[in-house]
Amino acid sequence: MENQLHWADYVIMAVLLGISLAIGVYHSLTGGRQRTTSEFILANRKLMVIPTIMSMVMSYISAILFIGSTAEMYEYGAMPLIWDIPGDFIGNILIAFFVVPWIYPLKLVSIFDYLQFRFNSKVVRYIGSSIGIIHAILYNGVAMFAPSIALESVAGLSVMVSLPVLAVVGTAYTALGGMRAVVWTDVFQGLVLIAGILAVQIKGLLLVGGFAEVIQEAEKHGRLNLDEVNPDFRVRNSALSLVCGMFVMTLTSKGFRQASVQRYSATKSLRAAQK
Repeated sequence: MENQLHWADYVIMAVLLGISLAIGVYHSLTGGRQRTTSEFILANRKLMVIPTIMSMVMSYISAILFIGSTAEMYEYGAMPLIWDIPGDFIGNILIAFFVVPWIYPLKLVSIFDYLQFRFNSKVVRYIGSSIGIIHAILYNGVAMFAPSIALESVAGLSVMVSLPVLAVVGTAYTALGGMRAVVWTDVFQGLVLIAGILAVQIKGLLLVGGFAEVIQEAEKHGRLNLDEVNPDFRVRNSALSLVCGMFVMTLTSKGFRQASVQRYSATKSLRAAQK
């Protein structure tokens, strides 16, 4: 029975990766076939709002968040669940009404191009690009390692196998289908992610006896202390530190990170980018 379960896991993984790769192949063979830089990098600036929204969400949600935040709240309580929201909201408002109207009209291919425009120096752009590349390598390495560890724990698939497979497939559908393939692959993976979250939630609630039981157990073990307002930033989780921290993270990741700038700059209009 255990081996059958493992084979089922492998089949499901192969199907999910195969669909992602197929999306890249499809977009490499349709439309302008990625022949121009504008189509490959910015989807001819014709991205629709809803798919772009999901793609932006998927660009900064990873196994790091799911594994890390779950462990964080299990160990230290649910403060981030409440106090991250106002920081994120304020950051989004600032981005929509100030950052996007500033960046979008520039028609940037890369956020690092702005450094050259602003300082009239290719050296500054190269330095910024180099820092961005180093950040992407370090972040994506951890972001791929986290699901590989999960796959090894659940399905017995070695990290040495899953890690290169994930890297190759991700690189392939991006190289083949460009930005349009990335966005629609993100949509597909986002739907799978939502289905997985719902499955875990439903199964968990059934196991423990309902939502009321979850709340009761969390409160019993001190995980629902949500009113810590200590202004000391050395306190692990307080209202002020969480609001400020999420505000800064939202502003940088959604407003100025290359993955976000490239997506909202590829929409049809400024109004669409703001949405």
